[in-house]
Amino acid sequence: MKLAKLTTDRTFGLEIEFVNRSSMSKDVLAQYINKKFRKLDCIGEGYNHTTQNHWKIVTDSTCGLELVSPILSGKKGMENAKCIIDCLANIEGVTVNRDCGIHVHVGASDITTQGIKNVVLFYAKNQHIIQSILAPSRRNSRWTNTLANNYGDLTQINSRLNGCNSVSEVISAFNGTRYQTVNLQAYSRQRTVEFRQHGGSLDSEKILNWAHWLITTVEMCNQLETVITPTVRTKQTVAFKQCFGHTSKVVLDFMLGRANHFGFTNFGSVKTISVVKRWEAVCELTATVFTVNKLSNGGIEVKEDGNTVKSGRKTLLHLLGVTDTNQTTRQLGTLLFSTIGQVEVTVS
Repeated sequence: MKLAKLTTDRTFGLEIEFVNRSSMSKDVLAQYINKKFRKLDCIGEGYNHTTQNHWKIVTDSTCGLELVSPILSGKKGMENAKCIIDCLANIEGVTVNRDCGIHVHVGASDITTQGIKNVVLFYAKNQHIIQSILAPSRRNSRWTNTLANNYGDLTQINSRLNGCNSVSEVISAFNGTRYQTVNLQAYSRQRTVEFRQHGGSLDSEKILNWAHWLITTVEMCNQLETVITPTVRTKQTVAFKQCFGHTSKVVLDFMLGRANHFGFTNFGSVKTISVVKRWEAVCELTATVFTVNKLSNGGIEVKEDGNTVKSGRKTLLHLLGVTDTNQTTRQLGTLLFSTIGQVEVTVS
């Protein structure tokens, strides 16, 4: 996985809800992570909202457990997060379901009145685009109500913002609940803006591209001297680039790939390289055809007899016919394509 370069040191924090079906308690899970990364402390704790200087695994009423980061920033913060997330993802029995979510806190101690207004309006005006890259279950759930659902359409949201003359007034005007896509209640407690919409995942590539976009979005909104206009672009390809293009090409391509994954092609499409090979020996079946699509954003899509199957770590291990290793998912994907060898390749 290639991490997009962060051009800001704006702080961030991650909360990753997960289901624990392993034989380990939260304390043992934390100890396991500590053994893997001696320089990154992880401690099992009871439910709390205290910001710590270490990673922690705490109880969670929704999914059972939650991995919570310390305050992170920059390239080192991204790299540390990737190490911890990948380690947790590789523990047998640790998984996620539709009830789980990813919560990203972005530091906002320096945010201006105009900056916080821009964050709210930018997310609200691009809500339909943002939802295209997220699972259907996260497009408007009880845990992630949209700003439109809580405060009205763009005109009403803009009018509400125009009536605010300070950061505290904006917080009060959009402080109805913390269970919304953009949670401003977090500002009062932690001087952060919390984004709650992403669904549960243990895929570091999904989580960190999402976090990268949110961090750079808050940075961009805070640097703008004028208010973001509530006008929505009619040309969908342009609107998508305006929403995600201020980050990096890595993030933009990844987000476009996610939109395509959920069937949204009106924003454009990523080119794929399709490789077809028979894998009778691998899956112990005959005449089973796997189609392996390598997306231009680096992702892997696998189809079995024309049906899409989950193209995560377990699928790659299965296709390669090997037991779990210390290789990353991206390394396994590269190995899969090198293993395929001489086959017909078509670009579409």
